[in-house]
Amino acid sequence: MVDYFGNRKAAWYAAAAGSRPVIAASEKISKSLKWWICNDVHKQMVVDVEIKVQPVSGDLVLLKKITITVPANSSTAAYEMSTEGIQKEYGKNAIIVCDIVYENGSDRSWWSDGLPREMPLKKANLIVTRKGTKYEGEVTIHTDNWARVVTLDADVDFSDNYFEMLPGETKFIKWKSLQPFSGDIKIDCWNE
Repeated sequence: MVDYFGNRKAAWYAAAAGSRPVIAASEKISKSLKWWICNDVHKQMVVDVEIKVQPVSGDLVLLKKITITVPANSSTAAYEMSTEGIQKEYGKNAIIVCDIVYENGSDRSWWSDGLPREMPLKKANLIVTRKGTKYEGEVTIHTDNWARVVTLDADVDFSDNYFEMLPGETKFIKWKSLQPFSGDIKIDCWNE
């Protein structure tokens, strides 16, 4: 999950996201989609859950906002929805998003009926600002549309990489380097 030089690959970031103490996960059952909150912490967690739909064209829509309590070391069903109803109202390629926030953390899970490479996403315009010293800094990324697999590329260690961004979202990524760094940080996404 790291390259020859010790830089993190995409698999490292995916494994780190999947290893968070509390995560959101989806389960497709026939014509419905069930969202689960999985708690690996040794105490119950109060979790704020938002279920949203992102149509291929149009604005992000909040479908449900709830707060649930998940017992220690267990999973709790948070919300179940009809995929047929979503497809009928928003189209087959709509993306369903589950964002959760809990004590000292957050997670995002998303689901689409088709393969990720088949998503007909609108072009995302990334607005990027950078600041920092030779050894550490921060990159601010803002997008106007769903940004699929936002990727930062430079010979530094990023706090996050290879992620999805919702329309209008801003994300702050910290970076560090053991050697003086004065190069450029390349940032793009699949639908830029």
